[in-house]
Amino acid sequence: MRIKRQPLVCQFLEHASSQVLETHGSHLRDLVGRSHGVYSLYKRDRLYYVGLASNLRGRLDQHLRDRHKGLWDNFSVYLTLDSGFMKELESLVLRIAEPKGNKQRGKFTKAQSLLKTLKHRIKAEQETERDELFAGHIRKPRVGKAVKSVGRRTKGGKRSSSGVVLARYPNRPALLKKIYKGKSYSARVATDGTIKVRGFPGRFNSPSLAAVAITRRAMNGWSFWKYEQAPGKWNSLDALRHR
Repeated sequence: MRIKRQPLVCQFLEHASSQVLETHGSHLRDLVGRSHGVYSLYKRDRLYYVGLASNLRGRLDQHLRDRHKGLWDNFSVYLTLDSGFMKELESLVLRIAEPKGNKQRGKFTKAQSLLKTLKHRIKAEQETERDELFAGHIRKPRVGKAVKSVGRRTKGGKRSSSGVVLARYPNRPALLKKIYKGKSYSARVATDGTIKVRGFPGRFNSPSLAAVAITRRAMNGWSFWKYEQAPGKWNSLDALRHR
């Protein structure tokens, strides 16, 4: 069953001349009354000021005489049924439009800025990329000479998972794919987490190193490679870190 919602704006009047207030103010007073809502002042077609009021008619009359006198020539009013969102609505408009006549920028009382979280995620991603790029040494392959595997071996001859990025993920995929500059590439993930790119010698400790082997420039392997997350559904390898 669909819930019937009350509209935010119940009535509005847009781009009425300021002369309406001076010559036909009584009609506007009857229509608007003491309704609350948001209003905007314009100089020709350019937004000059945004405000909110519980008495729109009185506030507009005030702006004909205060510091805004002569700086606007037409106005719009938007009457709201619920006064609970008036301040938030005004703040939203102020932050988007940044009117010249407003001295203060709009503030949100309980909203959380995503900037700090975004910076933290970018920093963490950059640190991961840095660690991956320096997890092992990659050499340009030479014709007739194989590149040494970047995976380290223990004294017993077994490959160590130390420094192997995908070794941390028990649900890691076995096959990776990528179409780069119109060419299809595939890579196999060994049981120890190292990556073997088809057509390239050696194994790589991280998705980024495996991507660099193809592109010959710094790459974020998590966004470069794709894996089959579900039958027929190939997704960015980065999704593996958020499972």
